[in-house]
Amino acid sequence: MAYRRLCRKIYGIISYIDVYHVKGTRSVDQYVRKGDFTIGNKETLLDALQKMESNRCSLLVIIDELNNVVGITTRNKIIRVYFEKKKALFA
Repeated sequence: MAYRRLCRKIYGIISYIDVYHVKGTRSVDQYVRKGDFTIGNKETLLDALQKMESNRCSLLVIIDELNNVVGITTRNKIIRVYFEKKKALFA
């Protein structure tokens, strides 16, 4: 429970690309990308895609009204869901 209270603020994200060419050992802090990589759980998928585009990222952390982390989403997941729903309409 104490861990959950400590994790209320997102410090940043690290992607596979950020560390792909890493040689040697360095601290996580040297690779983390800082910025606003969160989106509210009441926002639309279009809002999420627009935020990803403006932040040049492909992942967002989903938070609730109290800034608790409730999940993550990726650009690929949003696109996959969109096309699955389109496919179901024409089936």
